[in-house]
Amino acid sequence: MIVQVFVLMSSFSMTTAFSNGVSIANGPQVTKSLYCGRESLRRMPIHLNVTKCQGYCHARTDVQDKFTISVSDNTYWGGTINVTIAAAATSDYIIKGFAVSAINDKGTVVGLFQESNDTTVAICHQGKKVEGNTIFHRNADPNRKSIKLQWQGPSQNYDDIKFRVWIVHSHDQIFYLESTPIHSLRNGSKLVNLPETLKKLLGRAAQFKDDRLSGCLREQLHGSPGAGLPGQP
Repeated sequence: MIVQVFVLMSSFSMTTAFSNGVSIANGPQVTKSLYCGRESLRRMPIHLNVTKCQGYCHARTDVQDKFTISVSDNTYWGGTINVTIAAAATSDYIIKGFAVSAINDKGTVVGLFQESNDTTVAICHQGKKVEGNTIFHRNADPNRKSIKLQWQGPSQNYDDIKFRVWIVHSHDQIFYLESTPIHSLRNGSKLVNLPETLKKLLGRAAQFKDDRLSGCLREQLHGSPGAGLPGQP
C-alpha cells in the first residue's frame, strides 16, 4: 500500500493557483479565500510537483539576467506611476502568468492598478481593513515577454512602498522580484526646532499684544472718531 501511494505521488502534479486572475476577482468564494486568506507577502501561486519540485514549487529569486522591473517615479502622492516588467529579450524566459501588488514594509497592499484587456484586478477584504488591489494576467500567455501597468498611488503616507511581482514562467518555475522602494512625497520627516519655533510664536504674540495695547491707549488719549475725551460726555 505504501509503495502504491509513493508511485502515485511520484507522478503527481497539481496547481492550486489560478490560470487567470478572474478566478480571484469574480470566481468562487473558496478560490478567493484561498488567495486572500494569506498574508500579502505570501500570496504567491501554489504549484505542487513531486517530480520536479519534490512537492511545493518555491518562488525563485535568482532573477538577474532573467527579469527586470522598472518604475517611472520614485515618489508617490496621488498621480499615476507606470510599472514595466520584462523578461530578458535574449533569454527563453516568458511571463506566462503574473500577480503584482504594491506593498509597504508593514505588509499593507496600497494603491489601485488600472485594469486592461490583458489584465484583471482583485481586492482582498481583511475584516475592516481596507486594501488596495492586486493585478493579474487575464489569460496565460506562452508568448508574453513584457507587461506595462499603470498604478494610481494613494494620497496618504504609507511610508516606503515596493512593487512585488510573482511571475509564472512554467508550472515548476515561479519567480519573485521587487522594485526599489518609492517614497511618499509628503512624509512629515522635516525636523522642527521646537525651542526656536516657540520663541518666535511667543514673540509674535507679545508684539500683537503690544500693538493692541498701543491702539487702545491712542484711542483713549485722542478719542475715537466722533467721541469725546475720557471723562467727557
